Amino acid sequence: MLHPNDKKTFLFNEAMEAFTDFFQRKNRNIRHSIVKITEDLSERQLDDAISTAKKTYPKMFFQRNESLTEVTIVGNVAKVAGNVDQVEKARDLLCETLNGVSHVSSSTRNNPNAHVSMNSGTTSIANPMQENNQDTCPICMDHFKRKTSLIKCKHSFCEECIDQAMKSKSVCPICQTVYGKLEGDQPKDASMNVTTYYTTHVPGYEKYGTIEIHYDVPSGRQGPEHPHPGKLYQGTTRTAYLPDSPEGKHVLSLLRRAFDQRLIFTIGTSSTTGLQDCVTWNDIHHKTTKHGGPDSYGYPDRDYLKRVQEELKAKGSEHPHPGKPYHGTTRTAYLPASPEGRHVLGLLRRAFDQRLIFTIGTSSTTELHDCVTWNDIQHKTSTHEGPDSYGYPDRDYLKRVQEQLKAKGIF
Repeated sequence: MLHPNDKKTFLFNEAMEAFTDFFQRKNRNIRHSIVKITEDLSERQLDDAISTAKKTYPKMFFQRNESLTEVTIVGNVAKVAGNVDQVEKARDLLCETLNGVSHVSSSTRNNPNAHVSMNSGTTSIANPMQENNQDTCPICMDHFKRKTSLIKCKHSFCEECIDQAMKSKSVCPICQTVYGKLEGDQPKDASMNVTTYYTTHVPGYEKYGTIEIHYDVPSGRQGPEHPHPGKLYQGTTRTAYLPDSPEGKHVLSLLRRAFDQRLIFTIGTSSTTGLQDCVTWNDIHHKTTKHGGPDSYGYPDRDYLKRVQEELKAKGSEHPHPGKPYHGTTRTAYLPASPEGRHVLGLLRRAFDQRLIFTIGTSSTTELHDCVTWNDIQHKTSTHEGPDSYGYPDRDYLKRVQEQLKAKGIF
């Protein structure tokens, strides 16, 4: 291991920046799933179940915790065919094996995924072996010197190591949690144009039209933030598709923010052609075809919209202006105490728990920016004066709001 005498030299700073960038890029390829065990079982029984799964998925990393309450499954999307599907399949096989020996609770036996928490998408995680080396900095791989932990994600580093890493990119090198506003190195003259087609649809969203996104990134010369400053790079044009559903529109708004933050594309080496110094996707998955399923980067893909939101969240695109204050709100809404009204109330509670009721944006009534607003789920904020005043009577309201909730996966 290299231990330079002077860590303030130009070469050390350059090497640290290059290593941090390499470390972060490699870590972004890690995908993981956590299987939670809800009943007692022996160490041997759990190890046997893991061994069975390993035989089918030898490229996966399986690790159980010491208390035998969960198993972490890790796969590298650069090496595992089918990306997330293989991780999910490994998880499902492990769950089925555990179910077969009656080691998950009876309440989940008919649903092997009910006790599984999965963080899908290209969300990075800490090296599973890191827990066994709690005195080692994951950047320099040496004993901690002035150990410091990041506020949000709690990952720990040497103070000097993380200071240097943050100068290169304001994200946690382990999990990519954003600190401050993240800006990428997407070429500045890139353009993003959107067209909505109301008479076509993508499989799985037959009730909705299709949003077509066209990206154009001209060829040019690399800037100081790129791998080879001053050298020419090859541009690209890409087309991607979203359903024109409420959730699809929300993803579109997040993609716009990511584009404005120069996060959609980067300059590097193409993973498909091997061509160097060209514009490539920057770890935010897009559907570049309408059909063919996940293997063809198309639809149907039931969990795609959720996955891409996780990817965007990891890049700080959950809110419009990360780090900036926003205006809160209080709202009151009304439902009839009828069986259908109580059913809608139960759905709204679930939507609230999934953080789907409100969002942060621009108010459609006051035009105030950076404030909490409704998130496309209509509420009755008055008991009288009909639909024009957001009140009753409104004969079809309960049916409409159930459709809106269903479009967000709440039914």
